[in-house]
Formats: sequence, C-alpha cells, structure tokens
Amino acid sequence: MAHVWRKKYKDNSRILDKFYTKQEVVKRCLDEVNKLPYTYDCVIEPSAGNGAFYKNIQHDTKIGIDIDPQHDEIIKGDWFNYNISDVYERVLVIGNPPFGQYQKLSSKFITHAISFRNVQTIAFILPDVYRKHTRQKILPYDWRIVSITALGRDCFTLEGRGYHVPASFFIFDKSDGKDLRVNPNTYTETNDFQFSNKDDFDIFVFGASPRRITKTPTPNNRGYYLKSKIPVEDLISKIKAVDWNGNSCANGGVYWLTKFEFLEQYIKCHEPHRTKESQRSLLDLL
Repeated sequence: MAHVWRKKYKDNSRILDKFYTKQEVVKRCLDEVNKLPYTYDCVIEPSAGNGAFYKNIQHDTKIGIDIDPQHDEIIKGDWFNYNISDVYERVLVIGNPPFGQYQKLSSKFITHAISFRNVQTIAFILPDVYRKHTRQKILPYDWRIVSITALGRDCFTLEGRGYHVPASFFIFDKSDGKDLRVNPNTYTETNDFQFSNKDDFDIFVFGASPRRITKTPTPNNRGYYLKSKIPVEDLISKIKAVDWNGNSCANGGVYWLTKFEFLEQYIKCHEPHRTKESQRSLLDLL
C-alpha cells in the first residue's frame, strides 16, 4: 500500500491518501521475484496495509507490518522501529511502501531495509523518479538493480477506483551481476552543444520544460546554459524536435530533467549511433 501526501484546502493541511495495489499488479510483481535464483528464510512486507502482497506470498515464514493494518494477520507496528531477527540468514523485503512528499518516505523504507545485514533482496513498487541516477544513489555499491518493471496506468486503487501514479516495480539485490542503475558518465557531451554557464552561453533550456528555450534567462530561472556548436536556430529546432515525453513523474515526483537525461534524450533522437555504441561498451564491462 502506498501513501501520498496531498495538500488540502487553503490551510495546506495534509491528509494521507492510501493507494492500494491491484491484485493483478501484485501477481506480476511476484512473478518477477520468482525469477530470482534464491530461496529466502523470511519474507517481510513492511507496509502491508490490506495485505495485497502478504496474502499472495507463498512462504512458510512471512511477516506483514503496518502502522494501520487492514488485514487480520498484519502486525501493527512501525517499520522504522522494527528489527529483523538475526535468526534469518537471507531475507526478502517486498511491497508497496509509502511514497511520501518528494519520495522522502520511500527512501527511508529502502534505507532501513538496507541497514540489515541479512536482507538479500528489496522488491518495491516505487515512483518512476527512481529511474533517475539521483535517486539510485541511495543504493550502496555492493547492491545492484536487478530489474525494473513498468506497471502501466491505474495500477493502484484509491477509494475503490483505479488511480494512476507513474510507478515501476524495482528489484534491488545484494549480489554480483548486471546492474541496471543509470551510469551518468555514459554521455558527457554531444556534437551539437556543450553545457556552459551564465557568462558564456547561447541559449538557456528550462529543466522542467525542455522545449521552453530563451536567450535572456532571469536569475530565478532553473535549467541549463548551452553553448552551441552549430547555428543557434538549428540547435533550438533540434531540441524542440526531441520527444521529451515519458520523463515526467507527475504525482510520483516533480518533473525535472538532469543533465544526463537531457543529453541522453537528445542523443537518442539526433545521434542514435552513439546509443548503440554505448550499449556495446556497457556490455563489454559486464
């Protein structure tokens, strides 16, 4: 069960909306976990809610925890005060944790799970901002991202109705092997422009709206200064031609393109041969 903090009325007081995971989505997630080559001594769902994951987990030792349980077998408790017993050698932590404002709460759920030496795998439904390098930095380097499964539209229910939050099912694992986390050094430059600064630039691109381009930014504008290597008007046209859709994290995070993401999308559109070269280079490293 995910929770998202929302503003309410003019006093900006906050209410906690409860987003339950649809059963067909839970089954898809469990199918992904079942592909892993492990057996676990214990499976824990730290924000079990109505038991969406819990009641579908086929394991002799499973524990469901929630501050407001909606299922008889779920323990009433706070995940952040919960200690996993050392009796278990290999633990799977799975579920749909609260997202929280700016994903602070989901990050805390991940961090708490990582803190236990016997947690082998974390499998969480998370907002799509965790596809970004800036969010993936939460993982220590002895962990890796095993898989990311897009969940599509309306994978949650809110007050009995389908509700869309851009989210995916992430599996993090403490093991060696292929790591799907973003490598921000894959692209550092393009043939058409370079990142610059306010003292030497041709155009300014807004990070939250890359098709919005100006030559006269104000100090309060947030985005990137670009120095063009081609005629400036050509660069503007090429930036506007890029399909920037699919990077938004509305309801699951604030829309914002990092420098890496901006470069990546631009290169995919205008220098696709470099994308293939990067993929080959990454495979050589694995």
